[in-house]
Amino acid sequence: MKQIIQNARSGKLSQVDVPAPAVRPGHLLVQTTASLISAGTERMIVEFARKTLVGKAAARPDLVQKVVDKARRDGLAAAFRAVRARLDQPLPLGYSAAGCVIAVGTGLEGEFHVGQRIAIAGAGFANHAEFNLVPGSLAAPVPDDVPDEQAAFGTLAAIALHGVRNLRPTLGDIVAVIGAGLVGQLAVQLLALSGARIIVIDANPARLSLARQLGAEAVFDISEGGLVDAVLALTRHRGVDGILMAAATDSNEPLATAAAIARDRARISMVGKVGTEFPFAEFMKKELEIVVSRSYGPGRYDEDFESRGVKYPVGFVRWTETENLIECLRLMSPAQRRPLDVAALTSHRFDFAEADKAYALVVDGTTASLGVLLTYRAAAETRPDIAPKAIPVARPAIGHCTIGVIGAGVFARAVLLPILKDLRDVTLKTVVTSRGANAVQVRDAFGFARAAAEVEDILGDPQINAVLVATPHDSHADLVARALAAGKHVFVEKPLALSRAEIDRVAAARAASPAFFTVGFNRRFASLSRLARTRLDARPGPRVLSLRVNAGPPPRQGWMAASADGGGR
Repeated sequence: MKQIIQNARSGKLSQVDVPAPAVRPGHLLVQTTASLISAGTERMIVEFARKTLVGKAAARPDLVQKVVDKARRDGLAAAFRAVRARLDQPLPLGYSAAGCVIAVGTGLEGEFHVGQRIAIAGAGFANHAEFNLVPGSLAAPVPDDVPDEQAAFGTLAAIALHGVRNLRPTLGDIVAVIGAGLVGQLAVQLLALSGARIIVIDANPARLSLARQLGAEAVFDISEGGLVDAVLALTRHRGVDGILMAAATDSNEPLATAAAIARDRARISMVGKVGTEFPFAEFMKKELEIVVSRSYGPGRYDEDFESRGVKYPVGFVRWTETENLIECLRLMSPAQRRPLDVAALTSHRFDFAEADKAYALVVDGTTASLGVLLTYRAAAETRPDIAPKAIPVARPAIGHCTIGVIGAGVFARAVLLPILKDLRDVTLKTVVTSRGANAVQVRDAFGFARAAAEVEDILGDPQINAVLVATPHDSHADLVARALAAGKHVFVEKPLALSRAEIDRVAAARAASPAFFTVGFNRRFASLSRLARTRLDARPGPRVLSLRVNAGPPPRQGWMAASADGGGR
């Protein structure tokens, strides 16, 4: 399949042939029919990637601190390898799309079905790609009377809806929307549906005119002056009840404007990324409240909710990111008395094959644009083969090692693969990762013959006699057992398993297999470990060894800290 990929090191955009993803439990395999380029967010991502290394460091000092911490803990060489591996990772673009379900993962059979039209969300999931694999929590059925091109706006609408919910507007409230881009225009309509009176502030006359058509009571060009007096006159000198910040700028002007036009104890919902230095005195005197809106809603950035299917109790969290997406799609239906009009926000359409022209339009900014859609030609011959593959069992060949690699994260790319690449008696045959773009990048960087997205492409290949497993911990035991059952030798990164039951399964597979496996406890080769072994071996009698390893806790938000995925350090 084809996918839009950006090089994180150089910023170059390209349409790349990558392996189509394979369906897995709790996920849906979707053939994309339309995807939306979010001008603000995606322009920011593209511009960041195009910065030099120094420019990236200046823009993200938080990432620089992580590198410094790793250098202190693991040394400069390890930190350098990790940074290089991270920058070499391909960056998938897109996070708002629509399409047709072609395979349903285990656990979602009662919620979705093959052939169903759905809207999908999420960076890294709803990509600009011919096929996407998305968790069920980031998908929602599309009403029959809503076209796919409009459903592709679902994620952006959910962002606007959650921003509006954070304002908690009531009937008759006067709300100012600063920024009349896609999210701002959607917020105008949602605020109007909630009974609020809307003021829109922007510097683009065409967007201000559109905002008035979509429900704004008053619009103001921020570049013309007299804004504060006009807003105060409209609000009987009280100021606005709430402000939705939908601008995208490094300037602090939006927050200064908000302070000037807000009433006492007003609330500001920040959806767009703006400069965050605010006039403290004004904010303090009015006791203004700022809430930074969390993307599509509760559940966002929560791996338990998004990827593991853990639900929030409806009595405590009514409007999750999933429910916000569902509601926005419902509001798009022409059957509504006042439907959410996203067709008016579409400024350009491009065939997916011309995505480079679409991004040039958005990033260069020389031509006015708002909603830029990519449309996909659904061809039956492009559909991935989702039928299960038979895996032959063979006795592994002795001598030359032809290896298949499953998983290629930062550690594998920074440490393991460079070593394998330099071994003369090893042939790198196939690399499999959950994201096809990563597999293609690793294939090209290390000289693999093939890139794939399904483990069966390795296990079913009779030429491959050895498998390297470098995936998250929860999949180690299963992959080792399956590789042994296919008659292939295995090198698996630590830990081998997360439970006694998984250990028993691996032991049974090893007993029935002609192949062997080994676990990558790399510290056994460290110089101090060798020295300790030499000295201990020289002493007769019982010996007791006490070791203390101060590696620090794993990041709390990372997969390693999750008991189900990583099991901790």
